[in-house]
Amino acid sequence: MKRSLPIVPFFLLALHLSCDFQNPSDFEVPKWNINLTIPLLDAKYAFAEIVDGEIIQIDSTDSSTIQIEFGGELTEETIGREYLTVPGASPDAVNQEIPVPTIGEIITLPIELDTSISLPLEFSLFSEGQTIRGSDWNFAISPLEAEINDKFPIELADVPLNSAFESAEITFLSPKKIVITGDVDDQNNKFSSQISISDFPENTGIESAEVRLFTVSESTAETDLALHTHDKGSDPSNSWTSAEQITFLKDSLLVDGTLKFSLLLFWKKPDAIDEIIIGENDPTIALDFGISITNPDSLVVEMKPGESMIDPSVFESPSFSANSSGEQECGANAVYSGRMVGLEQKAYGASNKFTFGPDGKEINSTLPFPVDFKMAFKNFHPPAGEDSVKYEAILKKGVTYEKQTIEINEYEFKDKLGRYNETQDDPTAVEEFDVDLQVKTPGADYSDPQYPSYPEIGFSISGPQNPPWSFGFGLEVGTMEFESLTAKVECPFPAVENNISGMPTGFTGMTFGGISLEIIMINQIRAPVDMDLKIKGFSPSGESVEIPVIARIESPLIQGDSIKTIIRLDKMGTTLIHYKPFITENPDTCRYDLDEELICDGWEDVPMPENSKTIIQLLAIGPETIMVDAAAAIDGKSTLDIGAKIRGSFQLIAPFEISVDSLLTFIPNQSSIIDEWQHDTRQKLRNFVNEALITSSVKNSFPIGGDISVLMSNRDIFPAGSSDSTLVTWRDSLVKDTKNGVKDATFSPTKWKAEHTLEVVTNKCDDLMKNDGSYYVSYVIYDKNGCSDSTAYLVQQVPGATDTVISYIDTLIKIILPSPKDYYPESNAPPYAVKLPGEQTSTSGLDSSKMHLLTDIGKHYIRPSITLRKTSETVGEVDHSLGQDPSTVSFSLEDTISMQSYIVFQLQTEGLSEKAQDEIVITYPNGGETLETGDKKDVEWKSLGTNLTDKDSEKFVELFISNETEPEQCPSNDEIWTSISGGKINNAHTGGEATGTPIDIWKWTVPEPDGAEADTVWLRICGSNSDGASDCTKDICDMSRSWFTIKKEGIANSLSDLNRGRPKKKRASKGREY
Repeated sequence: MKRSLPIVPFFLLALHLSCDFQNPSDFEVPKWNINLTIPLLDAKYAFAEIVDGEIIQIDSTDSSTIQIEFGGELTEETIGREYLTVPGASPDAVNQEIPVPTIGEIITLPIELDTSISLPLEFSLFSEGQTIRGSDWNFAISPLEAEINDKFPIELADVPLNSAFESAEITFLSPKKIVITGDVDDQNNKFSSQISISDFPENTGIESAEVRLFTVSESTAETDLALHTHDKGSDPSNSWTSAEQITFLKDSLLVDGTLKFSLLLFWKKPDAIDEIIIGENDPTIALDFGISITNPDSLVVEMKPGESMIDPSVFESPSFSANSSGEQECGANAVYSGRMVGLEQKAYGASNKFTFGPDGKEINSTLPFPVDFKMAFKNFHPPAGEDSVKYEAILKKGVTYEKQTIEINEYEFKDKLGRYNETQDDPTAVEEFDVDLQVKTPGADYSDPQYPSYPEIGFSISGPQNPPWSFGFGLEVGTMEFESLTAKVECPFPAVENNISGMPTGFTGMTFGGISLEIIMINQIRAPVDMDLKIKGFSPSGESVEIPVIARIESPLIQGDSIKTIIRLDKMGTTLIHYKPFITENPDTCRYDLDEELICDGWEDVPMPENSKTIIQLLAIGPETIMVDAAAAIDGKSTLDIGAKIRGSFQLIAPFEISVDSLLTFIPNQSSIIDEWQHDTRQKLRNFVNEALITSSVKNSFPIGGDISVLMSNRDIFPAGSSDSTLVTWRDSLVKDTKNGVKDATFSPTKWKAEHTLEVVTNKCDDLMKNDGSYYVSYVIYDKNGCSDSTAYLVQQVPGATDTVISYIDTLIKIILPSPKDYYPESNAPPYAVKLPGEQTSTSGLDSSKMHLLTDIGKHYIRPSITLRKTSETVGEVDHSLGQDPSTVSFSLEDTISMQSYIVFQLQTEGLSEKAQDEIVITYPNGGETLETGDKKDVEWKSLGTNLTDKDSEKFVELFISNETEPEQCPSNDEIWTSISGGKINNAHTGGEATGTPIDIWKWTVPEPDGAEADTVWLRICGSNSDGASDCTKDICDMSRSWFTIKKEGIANSLSDLNRGRPKKKRASKGREY
């Protein structure tokens, strides 16, 4: 508010007319004081205007009563497609290998033997040349014959066909025989024998012999591989040798059991009366034989018709337990029943499909015999005319099977017994797909030209099977979209935060007796819905209260119905009210019976967690913001229908019938503004004021007394406290204003960002004024004497950079807020409202530090901080009709605080007629900044006074810098100051003219320092009305409050270099006495 002194000329004229100049030598100029009155505040603060008008409402039953009233809608949640969507499954493909024993694993090869067996007949009873009867010979030879027979058959090798396959767990076939292959005269697979008979007496001997090669087992008959018959032929002698016989074993068979050979002798026996002459040598029977089996490599088996080939558990059936439905993170742990959507309703192109043998999971077989493959999903029941979900095929080696897709649109999902849409109490649930998997050998009646001998099959076993015996299959299940779904569901709805701002700030400790908060939920979802509410209040001081409420919301039983549940929080605690289902948009409400008792369809108390707060305690902290954090979740057996919704709203009503338990402080939202002083007035107020008195009158219609502090600041920022939450709120508003381009929103050279913080600093002038790179103060404190420890400073903190002081807040005066003179009685509506307001007038002095702030450059903002005392306290004597102040009071629309405050300056007449000297004040850079080479910076200053601001006068300035440690503003050797403007420049707005309004700004490209940094750079600006050479002894000059730094581009800023305690030079600016 610009002020001038028009009264001064009139006083000077009166002085001229009334003085006696008859004795000039004795004359003394008379001195007197005059008063200059400046208004500070003239405002009326209505209680309803202190807070957001959308929250403070008029009670519909009493137009004079006000109450806090707000409400809102909770985010509506709808059961959309995503809630009835079960993600697809892609089970691992089954690739089943069957390990087939090789011939080397069945028998030990090669089987090779080439030997001679001699069978001498020793007769100990007879002597050489002795003649015996034929009967005696026969008697003696009988035990020798039996002994020879006992030596045969002789085991050559084991052929354990069955046990080898049993060990390989191949039970679906019976090995029948090994086929010895090779050429007709293959020397590697043959059997040979020859027999020699010698030294038998006449009329005795061996007529012939049979040599047999065969296999035999306990369960199978003997199978011959070779049979050799040897006889003497026409040779009449008793000593003879047969021809060697050879049998090549090509196409011979080895069956399960033991490989053996036997010898059968046909004896010539004499008659009983024949005479037998014993010879010189004992009779001898010699058998020469050889066997070689090297490469039997083919096996013939017989398939067991209808025998399972694998354990079905090798296929892992898709499960619901791990499924979640995408964005909503819903999961169906088990499904009772459901119906798939139709083709037209599908939201996903690849949904509701089974694909058998998809790419990468082809169905195939390398087995040398047919495989009967069947897979059926028993839970999916088709509509009329559609097939079940199954895949059937006879798998053959070398055959390619195309993938097969089955659409399951409109299929019903049921348990395997076909039950559908059971009641909620039915325990049957499907946790994983019921799959019937069969991999079998075909039946006995199977006929196929590719396998003409089936069920007998032959294949090579000379080595490992190439390719190995195996068959593979796989499938993919697409996303399943249900039209309706009954399942065990775990499905959280996203949490929703609803912020209610604009609450009355500073009402910490206030208790609202009649407060009520209702959460109204309307539910169409046929599912158990659990609500998890957290109602949080945050006060400006950083205090917070949270009220947790966990409640089960009622659910309808019939599709399309809705049901209402109310969660009510009041001074009695938390109550849950249930209603019957309804079909219309709005449900019935609770009603009162004849006895005025509230009747609802259900009523129960919701247990609160131990040590939890109540809604009354939440409002008692004086929250500036209330947040309703609402989350819902379905947990349990549920029937989900597309389009079913759950919605909610909340409403809080708190009549201002309150008791106050602790001091309440609040700050109105509007400031009074004192415009920047005219330069002449400002100088006179700083130099010629004897005394400054502030007189304040207060009329209080609030129902509580207290005190008022009149606050002053250079910015319109008045936080209601210094708590973290309060400062964060202010920081966020400054960030928002910066983004929106609000003029003068930053209050600093650094634009506000979310990572910055706001800090309140008091009693730290020593730290603030160090100029060590910690704080930049020049936007608020223009000279070293401008800092006061009794003043609070708001600081913008920037990570990794210098913090900036953006404003100050000081208390001009503190006065009493009187209590009301009288109250209405308790029977009045509202009770204990103000009947007669309290009034108070007081006067106090203004000290020099506050006078300095009040007369500083720039606008000044004035705002009261009102503190209300406890309702239980009585200050002074009580003169109203109640006899004592009430413990509970009511606020109404008529409640106001009126305040008038003004300052009376007592000015000395001496010096009032003097014209204030012109002045230049540097504002940027003014000390503490770090500038980078090449930056384009605006050098800013203020031109003050008549000559430097007169529009008709020419105005010029010249800018200098100095690298001296402590340069004088106007030294005898002015060469320490180097001009950066290239001489005097025009400081006016008008084109090329030097007249007009001063621009007080010059764009400067920061030069490069000689070293890495020039860390003692000072700025000087000199102004005048002439474009002649600058002369600091005649021009109006100012120099920066302290030094600043210039660094080369890309050189990191070093706070350690800055923190060297550069001395602060006392400024000697013309026309200023700071």
